[in-house]
Amino acid sequence: METAAASADRDPFALLSDLDARVRAVRTEDLGAASDQMWRGLAVRLRAAWFVVPQADVREILSLPPVTRVPGARTFLAGVANLRGSLLPITDLGLLAELPAAPENRERRVLVLNSNRIPAGFVVDGVGGYRSFAPEDQRHEWMRQAPVPQQWLLGAFVRGAQAWPVLSLQRVARSAEFGRAGIPA
Repeated sequence: METAAASADRDPFALLSDLDARVRAVRTEDLGAASDQMWRGLAVRLRAAWFVVPQADVREILSLPPVTRVPGARTFLAGVANLRGSLLPITDLGLLAELPAAPENRERRVLVLNSNRIPAGFVVDGVGGYRSFAPEDQRHEWMRQAPVPQQWLLGAFVRGAQAWPVLSLQRVARSAEFGRAGIPA
């Protein structure tokens, strides 16, 4: 191990390169191959039901911003919001799934879809952080119990007695229901 005086004589770039190499080596040893098998998703609540959304589907999580209603749009399209100078359509995911309307609460969040082609924000009733699941936690038969259209789901995981259907925001954004947001009912 180098002393502080010896490391002070080295080039700062060399020190950073050495530190990076050591961190990568430790990271690889600690994580091991088993962690590569873990699946991560964001836990979200729609009304009383919990889901996990693939980590890759979510660009960012926002507090519910001020929304401007779009005249003639379907009720599930809450409106559009200004997100750093760009208009972002905001969809109430529960209403899109034809669930009863939820009361306003401070836990509601907007999940911004991670897509360069489809600008979309989806309102959920709560966010519970990231969850990791092992392959043996998969139980696709639990998908049928989810109160959303089955074509939006990728599968399900079970931990203890809790089912975690996997809700794909990419599939929601490509669905026919979502595509009709601006067409009057």
